[in-house]
Amino acid sequence: MEYRRQQWVKAIRERDHKQDQMSQLAREKETVQERLVQITRERDTALRVSENRRRAWEMHRIQSLERENYLQDQIEAGLCWVF
Repeated sequence: MEYRRQQWVKAIRERDHKQDQMSQLAREKETVQERLVQITRERDTALRVSENRRRAWEMHRIQSLERENYLQDQIEAGLCWVF
């Protein structure tokens, strides 16, 4: 009889331990999921910033070419002198 009681107590303790482990894993999973969301947002922000920089650089390059062409036209027309 005592042996069965000991086995039952042991089984209850193991069950409780496994439940504690599962609860801990669930908390860790939630923390990891929150961190993943944060990292994904940071990545998306970095991609937007990068795209905005690329567009700004491209606009600047186009404006520089337009300005260069304008000045070249002015020089060819004799309206602008380069010193």
